[in-house]
Amino acid sequence: MNRRMIPVLVILCVLPLAATAVAVLLFLPDVVPTHADFSGVDRWGAKYESFITGGIVTATCVLFSFMYAKAETLQRLGMIHGTGVRGARITLVGCMALVDVILLAYLIWAAVTGFNAFSG
Repeated sequence: MNRRMIPVLVILCVLPLAATAVAVLLFLPDVVPTHADFSGVDRWGAKYESFITGGIVTATCVLFSFMYAKAETLQRLGMIHGTGVRGARITLVGCMALVDVILLAYLIWAAVTGFNAFSG
């Protein structure tokens, strides 16, 4: 495993909870949308429920980091197909970044939607 990637993996794992904490403490209104479908928001909840989403994303990133560290073993076990260890690691880091971006987009959407729904 490339030791230079450890700080990147740590940042990608810590970012979801850190961003959620900053959003909850500084930006989100007290009531935010927690679920929506094509007809609009169908569930509202307390802003602290955002920590559930942040925790799930953090757990996902920790799992991806573990897979990154054990990529050689996963390949030996036949769990990496069609690409080498390098390709699997690039994919894992890309997936970690993607779920972080999706969480950030959710936090921004929740802030904007919550403020718009409950402002005079």
